[in-house]
Amino acid sequence: MVQLAQTGDQAEIETLLPFYRGIGLPTNLAELHITTDVSAKSQQVAQWAARADETFNLIKSDVVAADVLDDVQQVEDISVDNKQR
Repeated sequence: MVQLAQTGDQAEIETLLPFYRGIGLPTNLAELHITTDVSAKSQQVAQWAARADETFNLIKSDVVAADVLDDVQQVEDISVDNKQR
């Protein structure tokens, strides 16, 4: 879903959320049991995802960790908003 956020596919994320929840997949960091040191852990994941040998580069060849962090936050926001509906 983070890669979908990078491509601006918010509607697709919103479509997938109920399906993911229905089959028990996590849709946000808390559901991945990331509840402490969230900022540091998110930064670590973003740095990994932005590496040249990771698939995020197939979407945006010049991706940097800050881009991924923004996308993670977007998915978090959409997930929480969608869950409250």
